[in-house]
Amino acid sequence: MEYNGHWSLVHTLTEPPLVTGYGAKAKAVYQDRSYRHFQTAKAKVSYVLGEFYWRVRVGERCEISDYIAPPFQLSQERTNKEVVWSQAEYIEPDAIESAFRLETPPPLRMGIAPNQLSPYEARRSKFRWLLGVFLALLVIGQIVTLALSADQRVHQQTFVFDETTRNRTLSTEPFAVSGRESNLVIRAQTDLNNNWLYLDLALIDQQTGASTAIGREISYYHGIDGGERWSEGDAGDDAVLSGIPAGIYYLTVEGELPRSSPAVTCTLTMFRDVPSWSNFFLALLGLLILPMLFLWRTRAFERARWAESDYG
Repeated sequence: MEYNGHWSLVHTLTEPPLVTGYGAKAKAVYQDRSYRHFQTAKAKVSYVLGEFYWRVRVGERCEISDYIAPPFQLSQERTNKEVVWSQAEYIEPDAIESAFRLETPPPLRMGIAPNQLSPYEARRSKFRWLLGVFLALLVIGQIVTLALSADQRVHQQTFVFDETTRNRTLSTEPFAVSGRESNLVIRAQTDLNNNWLYLDLALIDQQTGASTAIGREISYYHGIDGGERWSEGDAGDDAVLSGIPAGIYYLTVEGELPRSSPAVTCTLTMFRDVPSWSNFFLALLGLLILPMLFLWRTRAFERARWAESDYG
């Protein structure tokens, strides 16, 4: 049977399927396979061409109900005299062309047939396997990174910022960074209270003079409004410098406060080789883009299929 370029092999059933439910929940079960109701329509014989194994007349009418479980389809043809069930199995046009050695290619397919197998269904298991492998490698890599990270504190120093330190450059005592090239986290903890502090930081290699500058704004506000307690910002902050080799360093610090602001105490703690989760989550997000795209295309195919049903 061919319709709009879609081919199916059809045969009549000797035993009717078990039909349960109604409307969108209607199902037909045949040979341990469950079929969902697709559509019910009235059909009329307009003309007859070819050879048939049953008596067919122009003008005959019947009600046809289709149930699908791609690539299979069950069809019920109901008239006043009888009820006939048939099963159709979808066949790719290439298989028809090869089997019958057609001199001209079969007609192009139009739309999506009710029992057409989704092109993404065959790839689903392989796709899940590959996704599982890459997720496992990502998790193992993160575990190894966490195990090998030193997360070592290398220096800590406290500064007090007020009007006397405005426009002044302060510096820490020299401190040693050892081991392999890694990140350096500068953790600032302040006693801010409804106030803000801007830190202009520069990590300087004592031997070469090379510097890495970074600016951080820290603010913390809180209060009670209408009986509800609220807060905004944080009194602490982490700044991350990447690719810092071993050496002797010191940190220069310039602090900026609002005019007439009370003094703010800030403790700066430096950690080397701190494990990071940001790369892990970025890689995880990258891995999930393909499954999301695959899922979207799969659902788009099914939406196009069911758009032609009674439930489109």
